[in-house]
Order: sequence, then C-alpha cells, then structure tokens
Amino acid sequence: MHRKLSRGHHRSIVPVQREHFTGKVNFVDLSELPTDLAKEHGLDSVLRTWLESKMAQHLPIAFNMCWTLDRNDTDDHRVSLLQFADEKRVVILRTHRTGTWLPEHVRELLAHPLVCKICDGYSMKHKRKLQSTFGLEMKNNVSIYAMADERLGLKCHNVESIAKELGLASRGIQLQEDLLACDWNAHLLTMDQRKGAVDFPFLLYVLWQRLSEISAPCRQDSSTGILAVEPGWENQGIVRRHDGLYCELCKAGPILSTEQMHGHIVGKLHQRKARPPETLEEMLLLPEKFQNQGIVTHDFCSSAAGRVGQREYFCKPCGCGPFHDKASVETHISGRRHAEAAKKWGCPPLQSEVAEPIQSEIPTHNCDNATNATTPSAADMLRAEMALVGLCSLSPPMAKHPNSTNEVLCGASEMLHSFVLEELPVYQKQQ
Repeated sequence: MHRKLSRGHHRSIVPVQREHFTGKVNFVDLSELPTDLAKEHGLDSVLRTWLESKMAQHLPIAFNMCWTLDRNDTDDHRVSLLQFADEKRVVILRTHRTGTWLPEHVRELLAHPLVCKICDGYSMKHKRKLQSTFGLEMKNNVSIYAMADERLGLKCHNVESIAKELGLASRGIQLQEDLLACDWNAHLLTMDQRKGAVDFPFLLYVLWQRLSEISAPCRQDSSTGILAVEPGWENQGIVRRHDGLYCELCKAGPILSTEQMHGHIVGKLHQRKARPPETLEEMLLLPEKFQNQGIVTHDFCSSAAGRVGQREYFCKPCGCGPFHDKASVETHISGRRHAEAAKKWGCPPLQSEVAEPIQSEIPTHNCDNATNATTPSAADMLRAEMALVGLCSLSPPMAKHPNSTNEVLCGASEMLHSFVLEELPVYQKQQ
C-alpha cells in the first residue's frame, strides 16, 4: 500500500527519527516457525493474546501489506509481508515462503467485521492480492485518505502530505524512498527494509488517532461516506456525530464506520433493545402454541439485513431471533436448547400439546383402577381384537391317550374351548 507514496511531481524526504516509538517490535518469519507451533497456533502466546484482545474488545488496528512490485502485466507477485500496529506494538509477518497458510488468529482478525483495520487505501488490487495469496477477504477497513478528505478537506493519495498537514513531519515518521522498489521476497531484508516496514503501519495508526480527534464538518447529507447513516437506522437510535456513529439505545460508540455499525445492529444486544413492545393485535396473530412458548412477532426494521417492514419472530425465553417464517420457529421451539430455556421461563412443555391428540385416538380399556391404566402397545391391541376369534377356530380336542400327560392337555383344551364359546357373544355385543 505504501507504493502510492511515489505519486506526485516531486518527492519530499522527511528526516528519520525513531525516538517517538517506544513500543515493542515483533518481526516473525512464518517459514521459520517450529513445526509443532505452526501446526497448533502459528504464533507465540504473546502475539496470540495481543490479537485476541483486539477481537474481544473491537479495538482498531493499523494494517498494511507489501509485495514485490509488478513491473509488467504478466507479473503477479504474492503478498510477502503483513504489518500490524497500534500505539504500543508493531508486528511484522513475513509470508514469502508459506504459500496460502496464515495463523488462524491472523485470519480471524482480518475477517472480523467489528475490528476496524486502518489502511492507507484498500483498492481492488489490494483486495485481489489478498484473495489470490491467502484466499480471504478483509472486512471493515477505514481509509486514511477518506478520513483526511472528510475531516480536513484534503483530497490526496499521499500519506506524507497528510502527515505534514497534521504537523507530523517534524516528528520524522516516514518510509525511505527506495523501499518502493524493494524485493520483499529476498532471503534477508536490509535494515532499511525492516525499519520502513515498522515505521509505516505505526504512521497509519498515529494519523488515524490525530484525524479521529478532529471534528468532521457538519453535512446535511449523512447517507454518504464511511460514516453513512442508512435508512431506518434513526428509528433504532443510530446517530452520527463528529467522531463517529453512536447507538443511543445501547449507549455504544464511537463506531468508526458504517460497516462496523452493521455488525452492531445485527448483534444480539442491539436486537433485544431495539425490539418494540408487543401489542394485543400482534399477539392475536400468533398461534396459541407459539404464544405458550414465548414467541413474539413484530414488523421490525432491519435495513442491515436488507429487510424493511417484514414480519419477524423472536423467542423471549432464549433471547434469540429474528426468525423470518413460521417453519423456522417450529424448528427452533422443537429443539433441546429452547426446551431448557422455556422450562426456566415457565412455559408449558411442548410435548404435552403434541401427545394429547394421539392418546385420544387410542381405544381405552375398562380397568378397575383408572390410575393404573396405561397406553396399550400394538401387541396388546392385536391380542384384544384377535385372541377370541383365533381361539374359537381351534380344532376339537384330540383323543385321550393312556398316559396322564395327554389326559391333562386334552382336558385343558376342552375347558379353553368351552370358555371361548361362552364369552364370544358377550365380546361381540361390546364391539
């Protein structure tokens, strides 16, 4: 990204001073990591903790990437260097010999929608380089050029010009001019390359800090720029101020870009607070089964998801939603997670509503003690219907044999046969 420093009729060189930066520098060649560390994490615990804190607290971070200059149309060099910085630390990752592999924490940070990545400019070429090298797309980036245009009225694509406009030239934050044509795939980087790789992302972070302190001029049209307020956001408590976007409903802000505000609006915290109270009319539109399970519905505006004025369903016991159709609600309330939350909420069990009509269709049997009555199984029902008719078709008793065993069997058969003949008319009348 720093290659754009070469644009303009002449090049001004600012004296190099490093005394202002007292933080730590981590220069990591990913190809030289131990095999076990590369497979498990890719970075040591200090750098993992640093990146995790950015994602957990949604803190901004300066980002830049370098590759060997494509001197003609046939060249397509891969990204060789990734640079990250804040006010206390600069992390440089060499990726010139690791192909498409990146540590998982780095991938998550670049794709995180709520972590603002501060860049000098993120053009289609940068996007294509990142995609072709690592197969990922960066989300939520803020351009220093766009901020300078919005807050200073300075239309330029030169980081040094913005630094001078803010009075930072005397502080000596700059990149050496010869870095623009450096070979970033070299086995060893020169001292100037290493120094420039550290200075530039820190300069981006310092510029962002200074620009954030400047109030943006009031504009009548707030629907353009990196702090655009989209239709429907005003109804959800989103306002635009001089230093960013604010959510008055959640007491959140400043949020530094429209894309980052998108992530806040679709989050659970904002969805719960922005949900309007239910009315009697809305309750009557819901099936009774949904009402018993704590499901509510609203015509909720959510322009961040491309839906305005559509009916959406929410689950109060679970605190989740929106669901956009009744089939999704059915799937949700039949799940184990909802059953546990609904039980704590005091909702009636869903299974009792389903089992009741099934039990009413099963024929009941007369029992002396109704409390001991149980639902008959399929085998019991088959025996009740077919046992008497089947026994009536038994053959007449066999002739008696001299031995006592056959005499007992024949006597039992006769008794059973006579009993069936006596009870069959009674059974048929009951049917």
